[in-house]
Amino acid sequence: MHRTMLPWVARIAEAFPRHDFERFHTVVLPDLVAHRGHLVAAYVRDLAPLAFKADNGSAYCWQAAGQGVRVAAGTAGAETIVELSQATFSEHINQLLSAVGASQTGRARIAAGQLAHWRAWEPAIRSLIDGRPIYDAAVRETLVDSGGQHLPLDHSFSVDDSLDEMAHFLRTMGYLHIRSVFAPPEIAM
Repeated sequence: MHRTMLPWVARIAEAFPRHDFERFHTVVLPDLVAHRGHLVAAYVRDLAPLAFKADNGSAYCWQAAGQGVRVAAGTAGAETIVELSQATFSEHINQLLSAVGASQTGRARIAAGQLAHWRAWEPAIRSLIDGRPIYDAAVRETLVDSGGQHLPLDHSFSVDDSLDEMAHFLRTMGYLHIRSVFAPPEIAM
């Protein structure tokens, strides 16, 4: 598998925790499912089983289950099998590398099945990791301010707005846009 030739990308990855492939699947993922599986159960119900196979030969298959996700050693039952290095798996779990990015840069190979199946699992993986619900039309009802009013999806803040309001927006929406942080000459640099 290929690694990036951009040193700054490697430095960014080093700033995140390294997820051991075996430990993630045998300890971390079962704990995440126990606490957050309800966030993904309905979403993964119709997804084809997906297996990750590390460069050391170890493999785990992710399948939909009543509590969200069931993981089993090996690739049996997997419709899609993704071969990748342990480092690439960790970068994917840390949301530094998408399925498409890993595939297009040669850091992952679809040994069976389709890239689209791996991509379909990405919202569930992110939800298990960060605890945010998978955004679909129903989640719109949960995107409210402290007074219960719907937050506008295109809202932006000025640097002088309330830090509490900005923090709430960021926690709720997962992003934050602040206007006029930089002067035009700074942007032109």
